[in-house]
Amino acid sequence: MPRLYAMAWYSVVVVVIVVAAAAAAVAGAVVAVGAGAAITIATTGQLKQQRTDLTIWVRWAREGSGEGRTLY
Repeated sequence: MPRLYAMAWYSVVVVVIVVAAAAAAVAGAVVAVGAGAAITIATTGQLKQQRTDLTIWVRWAREGSGEGRTLY
């Protein structure tokens, strides 16, 4: 009988370890997706800012700086 209890406890320990590993994997996936989303958002914002800067520069180049045309 003690051997049966020992086997039961080993089974419980194995199940707990497997569940903990699965929870850690899910948590890691959530963190990875969140980090990927943050990087995407940051990159998108940076690209929009660069595009805005380029638009301003092109407009300045076309219309001049207001102090006379310096670029043709």
